[in-house]
Amino acid sequence: MQTYDGSCHCGRVRFRVTADLDRVVDCNCSMCTKKGFVHIIVPLAQFELRSGAGDLTEYRFNTAVAKHSFCRHCGIHPFYVPRSDPDKIDVNVRCLEGVDVAKLAVDRFDGRNWEEAIGTASWHRDAGTPIDIRREEITSSVATALIMALNAELTAIYPEEGACHFRLDADEIAEGRGAFLVARVGGEPGGCGAVRRVDAGTGEIKRMYVAGALRGRGVGARLLAALEEEARRLSIGRLVLETGTRQTAALGLYRAAGYAEIPAFGEYIGSPLSVCMAKRLL
Repeated sequence: MQTYDGSCHCGRVRFRVTADLDRVVDCNCSMCTKKGFVHIIVPLAQFELRSGAGDLTEYRFNTAVAKHSFCRHCGIHPFYVPRSDPDKIDVNVRCLEGVDVAKLAVDRFDGRNWEEAIGTASWHRDAGTPIDIRREEITSSVATALIMALNAELTAIYPEEGACHFRLDADEIAEGRGAFLVARVGGEPGGCGAVRRVDAGTGEIKRMYVAGALRGRGVGARLLAALEEEARRLSIGRLVLETGTRQTAALGLYRAAGYAEIPAFGEYIGSPLSVCMAKRLL
């Protein structure tokens, strides 16, 4: 990786970023098409705003998760908080000093069909390590180990009595009713998730988990996209889910994927630490 200085056009906004420019991205969404943004997404630790915080103005649209930062003087869009990775920074490669975008290899992202494309986005590929997501019996040793890890983590985050909702029966995710999926990264189990039918047109996402060492690599987004595909296959037109107020990364993932908060439903009614969300698929 290399460190680059960058700025807006007038120079009031200046920043520094450490990044590998082997994997820059061109997006065809309505926003990026109009402004010509070329993307490189980096962790917050690799980005430093050196001047001009007071010279930035923010714009949001659609899901309002992405926070687009523009220089209020020259109008240039040098970086923003992306919908796909709300815990990171997306830098406009065109604003980096000494970088010729024409000489870079550019991946294409179909931002016009964001929900369908995000699961296979190039920046979510684990540095060449394959992510394989397949159906798994919930009674298998692999599924049991992942669920035990999830339960232990949730119990530590929510020690209050009655705050955790662990129940998911095998018959609820049988073929034709739902699915339990396991994500393997480099051949090793690293995450899981389930979808179960609630009624004729509604399904519920359950038991979403990614091992701590694999977080931030797009495994969760891939799992969620795969579960949504399973729901569509079952003709489920609306998905609901429950997460918790203390799980900020999970909330960011779901909001980035288009889920919006709804009133508590089912077993979560009266649970003060629960956040219920929904998304229309069909």
